Amino acid sequence: MSIFNKTSVNGWQPQQLTIKDVKFATWIAFFAWVFAVYDFILFGTLLPEIGLHFGWDEVEQAEIATWVAVGGAVIALAIGPLVDRLGRRMGIVITVGGAALCSLLTAVGGAWGKGALTAIRSVAGLGYAEQTVNATYLSELYTALDDPKLNKRKGFVYSLVQGGWPVGALVASALTAILMPIIGWQGSFIFAALPSLVIAVLALKLKETPQFQVQKKIQHLREQGQVAEARQV
Repeated sequence: MSIFNKTSVNGWQPQQLTIKDVKFATWIAFFAWVFAVYDFILFGTLLPEIGLHFGWDEVEQAEIATWVAVGGAVIALAIGPLVDRLGRRMGIVITVGGAALCSLLTAVGGAWGKGALTAIRSVAGLGYAEQTVNATYLSELYTALDDPKLNKRKGFVYSLVQGGWPVGALVASALTAILMPIIGWQGSFIFAALPSLVIAVLALKLKETPQFQVQKKIQHLREQGQVAEARQV
């Protein structure tokens, strides 16, 4: 049972959590990270193929990789304030869905030039930033539910989600070896976008954390001048 089940102001309560909700969120977080890593590794693996296709030498490829890393870092830093504003649930939807869209655009971005491809892959840093959202979201969910059985396995759960990195890397290596001869590098990026799109859609079914709901309720009450009511939340 959620520790926020008694919070009430004029009949208001945050949406309540169940064990099923938290387990569902855990698996969504795991697969979201797996496929974010898949796309991240895929670009590094296929950049030489992209360079060969468009006639970019190794120096140009290195420049692209460098600026993509810089741009991705900027995007990752911007995610924190966005998640604090829109919520943890929408943070997962945006990061996973945005990374999927960028994977699709990567298939055609090179034809628009190195600058366009660099910009697309920089925004794809949304996927890399997804793990930060995962950590915040799961931490708040497990704290809010306060279930003894789940709390005993909290360390295992976090390590499971973190394990999405090697799993994603293995998936990228295996599928690249299988798909490259069949559908080429463009097809590989299109294929990589599909599971992330599925995860983004499923993430719409996630529940927002009670902590964020309470935070937004307090903010709303204060904006309405209801300071006393806000203190009761």
